[in-house]
Amino acid sequence: MVFQSYALWPHMTVRKNIAYPLRVRKIRGKQATEWVEEVAKLVDTTNLLDRYPAQLSGGQQQRVALSRGLVARPDLVLFDEPLSNLDARLREFVRTEIYELHQRLKFTAVYVTHDQTEALALGDRLAIMRSGSLEQLGRPDEIFEEPATEYVADFIGMSNRLVFERLEQGWTHEGEPLDGDLSWVRTASPTLVARIRSEDVHLAPPGTVAEWPQTLNLPATVVASEFGGRHLDVVVTIGRSRVLSRIPAGERGGWSRGLAPEQPVVASVRVRDLALYDESDVLVSSAGRRVAVAS
Repeated sequence: MVFQSYALWPHMTVRKNIAYPLRVRKIRGKQATEWVEEVAKLVDTTNLLDRYPAQLSGGQQQRVALSRGLVARPDLVLFDEPLSNLDARLREFVRTEIYELHQRLKFTAVYVTHDQTEALALGDRLAIMRSGSLEQLGRPDEIFEEPATEYVADFIGMSNRLVFERLEQGWTHEGEPLDGDLSWVRTASPTLVARIRSEDVHLAPPGTVAEWPQTLNLPATVVASEFGGRHLDVVVTIGRSRVLSRIPAGERGGWSRGLAPEQPVVASVRVRDLALYDESDVLVSSAGRRVAVAS
């Protein structure tokens, strides 16, 4: 087992910490030394073997914990949120190490995480849990493209939520007719909940025509725009709903760089990028579940 809090014994050197599972299994002598040094080399902790945990950084301690979990060559390893105590840069680095170790050593792992990036990157199969129950089980690409419920959609990054209502004139958002066609959706539900990733919410000046077919165009108002290097995180309101859009930053002086609070924009979403759920939280359409559109 690899613990979230490392759980290294402070009075033992790194070498003794790693060797502890071998000691419990009564593997000693030359074989134990070779196994410790082999696994230490795998995760780049060879130069730390004679140090104590208090002399190590968080990333180094987690690599020692990885070594200890793998040294006895187990058939099954349980990872209990092993990266949550690391900063963002180290999380990415150690996550890649775990992936490479898994590919090399071929052990079976149960990896517990609240981070969708870790789950998608490391999992062969994902089990999304909610209040002790299994919400969805499947391959990463299946769950990413076809989240079975709103809860799953939120977990895998579709944090934006809009509610559409069916009235006499067709589908509406907060009483206003939608600029876009949802008549192809086969459901008797009077409401649809749309889940959308921030990367799939495109912004443009009012009056701009979307460049893609089968698009919903929604009037929006900028709340805030944050510069993120190559992208901008822009919060807009669509009716009473707050929606996050991640758009390319573009060049200095460009339209996107000048977005300011209270500025009107058009938020466009391709229909194929929506995950739509009926009033019973049943998925009726998503990137992985195509519904034929009548021509």
